[in-house]
Amino acid sequence: VVRGAEPVLPLLNQAIAQQDLSILYINIRSNDLLDPRCDPRRLGRDIASLAKYASHSPPSLRVVIGQIHLSRNHNPVSGERRSIEFASRVWATHDAILECIKGHERISLAFHKGLCRPDDNLYADHVHFNNKGMNKLYRGIRGAIIR
Repeated sequence: VVRGAEPVLPLLNQAIAQQDLSILYINIRSNDLLDPRCDPRRLGRDIASLAKYASHSPPSLRVVIGQIHLSRNHNPVSGERRSIEFASRVWATHDAILECIKGHERISLAFHKGLCRPDDNLYADHVHFNNKGMNKLYRGIRGAIIR
């Protein structure tokens, strides 16, 4: 189960009921994937299940799932390089999402230009985007929801 799934569903229901939504953008962070006990394929299926649930709330709702972003290549504090294992966990999650949403016309997984393998100069630290990175993310989200 996705961490925090219990509080997410009531908030999702409330947002959909109170707003006249036509598009829902789901922004996924990588915190769960940092936990070695987390199964990336199961996480992907859980994310896709949440998107499917939301897409049926009003039947015309379109759901866009944003890609999970890799953290910075190099952590300046610890000196560690980004793990190849972590990157493979991110891509396994994406693959599971894509597999689960195949055939669902109103659900998509959006990959943002320049953020699949982000440059180090887009980060303020080893996790969070700086202004340049945030601008790229916002442009990617905007592009994903107007497609």
